[in-house]
Amino acid sequence: DPSLTMPDERIQIYGELVSELVNWASTFGGAFDEPTVEGIMERLREIAATKAEFEGKSGCEEDVMVAEQAQTLVTNMEQRSPLALCVMNNLLQQGMEHDETLESCMEREKASQMRLFTKKDGDYARWAESGKGVGLVEMPLGDSSLIREK
Repeated sequence: DPSLTMPDERIQIYGELVSELVNWASTFGGAFDEPTVEGIMERLREIAATKAEFEGKSGCEEDVMVAEQAQTLVTNMEQRSPLALCVMNNLLQQGMEHDETLESCMEREKASQMRLFTKKDGDYARWAESGKGVGLVEMPLGDSSLIREK
């Protein structure tokens, strides 16, 4: 039972916890602090552009790896549904409000997802029917009107 151990003993008993997701979130925290999807992507592109500056230099392997991961994130985001990215960003921002609860966040996310999936001319249907499957690269961003305001 973890409640019976002292905090300094827990590391020894349970081992060191490591999360690659938390590490990357920390690495790109400045980019993800941007208020818009476009701003996030622009910051990630700026980080990705530093690869040439660090590539081949001794001791800069981690910087190259960070630049490559930033490019991977941008590439993946460009292949996603534009409106869904904007909706998710808006949901995350609303969830940071001090009066939000897990329940209110989950209800708002459920409502937003249902609208994205069920609306006849909703983003997913339009995106899938376009045959482009390239998200932000060739489709207009639209808006995040599928999010119900508080």
